[in-house]
Amino acid sequence: VGLHWIIGISSSVFVCILMSLVLLWHPMFTIQEVHLRGIQHVDREQISAIIRSYAQTRTYFIFHKQNRFLFNSEELKQQLNTSFTFRDLQMTKKGSQIYIEAVERTSQFVWQTNNNWYVVDLDGVVIRQMTTSEKEHSLSILPLFIDRNDVKIQVGDQVLEAKETEAIFQFHEQLFAQTIGVQQTEFDRLLGKWVGVLTTENYRILFDPTGDIQAQAERLHILIKEKVQDPSGLEYIDLRFGDHVYFK
Repeated sequence: VGLHWIIGISSSVFVCILMSLVLLWHPMFTIQEVHLRGIQHVDREQISAIIRSYAQTRTYFIFHKQNRFLFNSEELKQQLNTSFTFRDLQMTKKGSQIYIEAVERTSQFVWQTNNNWYVVDLDGVVIRQMTTSEKEHSLSILPLFIDRNDVKIQVGDQVLEAKETEAIFQFHEQLFAQTIGVQQTEFDRLLGKWVGVLTTENYRILFDPTGDIQAQAERLHILIKEKVQDPSGLEYIDLRFGDHVYFK
């Protein structure tokens, strides 16, 4: 009876191991296709490359994660979020099919720092790093914000508060209303601690995005109208000190 018992247990273990190997190794249980939905601006090929790399990752030194039982949606999400920031990212596994539903953050401006360019949304969150090929096109349609301190950042970091971003765009609108063109917006948070706009006439306007934007714009309008004969000769205008406006 003892021998039969041992043989029975051994047979059961062998069958379990065999079934596990079949489930983890047989092509029938391999992820066959990944469907991407909601992707409009992010490079689909970059996303596909990350998915392929994840699928080819080995686990237990033998099996690939493209097996439907080893495929881990949370792990893949983490890998995607190191290169892109989505407002929402959902994954559904149905048999040999993976469905990825993404909600992208809307690009609002380009952030330049440390000789790299990033796409950022209105909340100030870094969406992704720009490729060289898209940089020229993006800079032609999106405002350029420059970090003069060259602080290193990563995808998902918040470079500006949402209220600060909103105030900066409000200031841009006030400048456009006064027919003042904007080349770029600059930030010095370490030394001079200022925010400024470089105009198309190559002078800077320093302002306080936490202050009253309308009041600062009105003081700018009065200064240029009453005291500045030739704006092209300006070096800077400083609006950060209330009614005391400085210029050179």
